[in-house]
Amino acid sequence: MKFDPEWKAEVMDYRPRLSFYQHQAQAFLQSRDEEAFAYLCGLGSGKSSLGVNVAGWLFETGNIDACAIIAPNGVHRQWINQQIPEHLPERIPRISAYWSANARKAEKEALEALWEPADALRFLAMNVEGFSTDKPKDYLRKFLDTFRTLLIIDESTRIATPGAKRTKVILNLSKKAPYRRILTGQPIPNGPLNFYSQYKF
Repeated sequence: MKFDPEWKAEVMDYRPRLSFYQHQAQAFLQSRDEEAFAYLCGLGSGKSSLGVNVAGWLFETGNIDACAIIAPNGVHRQWINQQIPEHLPERIPRISAYWSANARKAEKEALEALWEPADALRFLAMNVEGFSTDKPKDYLRKFLDTFRTLLIIDESTRIATPGAKRTKVILNLSKKAPYRRILTGQPIPNGPLNFYSQYKF
């Protein structure tokens, strides 16, 4: 698809916090209203920015109340501490927390704040490795049952094995999310069959 210069004005109607590169603007406009979309982009190409800004767009257009991100352990905290503060426009109120199996007091308080009444976009980030156990699975299910959610899988090859327990759990839970995105730079590290679960999501 060729980039239409007129799209620049359309992007500015949303007013991202940081200016998009041309490829980001094109991906944002092409994907922002879709129920499901894959951002298959290399390292440093701005996939996280797209995820954050699509969440902002869907919130401002009244389509979602929340965004849940499933990412590798440690990366899930970066979404809350770095990516969202850096990329979400300041005008959008937000409540954000990351999942921790052994949450400290401040982490528990942040998680509890997600459930308080507020006109704000709620962000929950969880580590993909935890979905082999019941507690995070049950927590995310409750979150998806409570809020209209954009569900993002960062490094989506982590669910590329169809028979893996966490893949089955995440695919089942994804049915509860009205909007879904996958982000990865290398979607088929071990061959074309790696696409199956990612695209099923």
